[in-house]
Amino acid sequence: MRNERVLYRQPEEPNGKRGRDPKYGKKFKFNEPATWSEAEEVLEFEDEKHGQVRLEKWSGLRFRKAGEVVEIEVLRSQIRLERENRPSAKCYGIHNGTGEQTELKRCYEAAKHRWTIEPANRFKRREIIWGKAEVSGSGK
Repeated sequence: MRNERVLYRQPEEPNGKRGRDPKYGKKFKFNEPATWSEAEEVLEFEDEKHGQVRLEKWSGLRFRKAGEVVEIEVLRSQIRLERENRPSAKCYGIHNGTGEQTELKRCYEAAKHRWTIEPANRFKRREIIWGKAEVSGSGK
């Protein structure tokens, strides 16, 4: 997810005032750590390829998409923590569509393995597009 993204927490309990209840609570800004609460789950471990890894998860965050409220979990990943010049943290939105609990280690493994096949997928897609251009260009 982009660094300037803003999500919202679930609204607080209705206060009994007139009007509709709010759909959104306090802001959760990725580029302002002061707006974050304590992570609901934290996992630290040593990875053979990425060194010291720290994963943090927040649940119950939401945003609006096509007029609909979508609830997601946010995973923040930091790698190579042992280095002085470590890469910046990355945030991922997780919407698994089920009531199943999200396991941090499983999400990390899925993302890690995805990036090994991503270049191949891009190459295949480019090859298909080139093939279509050749076919459409040769039809006289």
